[in-house]
Amino acid sequence: MRWFRGAVFGAVLLLGCASNAQQKAQDGAKALAACDMRTAHQDFSDAYSMDSNDPQIALAFALTDLTLLAEDPALETLRPRFGFTKPFDTTFLWEKGGFMDLASQKTTTCGTLGDLAQANLAHPSIAKTNPTPFLDTLDKTLTFGDLRDVALIEPRSRADGKADRMRHYRLKRRHAIQQSRASAFT
Repeated sequence: MRWFRGAVFGAVLLLGCASNAQQKAQDGAKALAACDMRTAHQDFSDAYSMDSNDPQIALAFALTDLTLLAEDPALETLRPRFGFTKPFDTTFLWEKGGFMDLASQKTTTCGTLGDLAQANLAHPSIAKTNPTPFLDTLDKTLTFGDLRDVALIEPRSRADGKADRMRHYRLKRRHAIQQSRASAFT
């Protein structure tokens, strides 16, 4: 987590005189340094909306977006079909004292990380007592088509407009990743 925060913060600091988008990205870097991933992601998303041609902003947006991917509403629809018993909350991964923070410390043991994962991932296959084999927790009607439908850039329309918001963020994520890949080779 330290290298991730450092990389994003360093990229933002290298921006020089700050435009509105760069100032917003700097706000995101500050939120990231405070282990507030959701605020950082929102700030980087806003900055990317203001300037989608800046490769550092695109990279910061893409990295924070990937970090929060497990909470994506499209993936949430599959969660119970894979046997998870409560919604995903990635906070335990990136908060201070969380998985990434502990994993970066030389004194942390695998047992400590395993206990943290057990406490935060509600799945019967990692239960401390009487764990259920993973394959037994899968919904027997789950198909590759179900997985494909979630992975599509343009999800099916929904009456509440959620699909439009999901499509917008997926397109932004895709464009940001393409921008960061392009900047890596220039």
